[in-house]
Amino acid sequence: MKNDFIKLNFIDSFIKSSSKFRLVLSGLLSPLDLFLIKSIVKLGKKVLFIMPDEQSALKAQKDLETLLEIKSEVLISQEIGLYSELEKNYYIYQEQINIFLNKPDVVFAPVKSLLEKYANIDFYKNNTIEF
Repeated sequence: MKNDFIKLNFIDSFIKSSSKFRLVLSGLLSPLDLFLIKSIVKLGKKVLFIMPDEQSALKAQKDLETLLEIKSEVLISQEIGLYSELEKNYYIYQEQINIFLNKPDVVFAPVKSLLEKYANIDFYKNNTIEF
């Protein structure tokens, strides 16, 4: 038990020492990735966690909330192909926009959702109607 505490302190000190820079890590095994996310969020930083697919992202989101009680969002992707001529699902598009505007502390993003085209944030700010 004491060794686990030392390891978690190592993670915190590593994050603090690199807090002035953007930190990119890969190849982390679960649940180490969850504790790393917790350490980063405690420092007031935002986390974008790139996942291979939407199912992995949803599982990680559930694990993070269940084990560490940290809220997160999943950047869901459109259900159409990148080069399809079908219209976007505007409900999903609205959910994506809300994530961009709300800037949650933790976002799990499947690779497919990062390949989609999005307008600049100023476009949304300039074209918003509030009631």
